[in-house]
Amino acid sequence: MEKKELNKILDDHRKWLSDDPTGKRADLRNAELSNANLDFACWVLSCKSLSCKIDDKIFNQLLYHTLKICPVDNPIRKTDAWKLFVYEANKFHRTVECGEIV
Repeated sequence: MEKKELNKILDDHRKWLSDDPTGKRADLRNAELSNANLDFACWVLSCKSLSCKIDDKIFNQLLYHTLKICPVDNPIRKTDAWKLFVYEANKFHRTVECGEIV
C-alpha cells in the first residue's frame, strides 16, 4: 500500500470517527504491518486482526504484553514453553523500561 493511499484511508477514518458523513471506517484486514510503529496503539482483539502480517518486533511486543498480564497461578508458567515465550517476549524493545519477565 502506498503512503498516499494509506493517508487517504486514515483521513476518511478520522472523518468517520467524527461522524462526518463523508468519512469511511478504515478496513485494514490483511494489512502488511511489518516495521510499523505501534507503540501506544490499540491492537484490536477480534478475528479481523488474525489475518495481519507482522514482523518480529510487533510479535515480541504483543507476546510481552500477553505474558506480563498472565496470572501468577496459570499452569503454563511451569512449562518449557513458558521459558521460550519469555525469552522471545523479553526481546521487546521497551523491556528495559517496562521490566523483564521472569
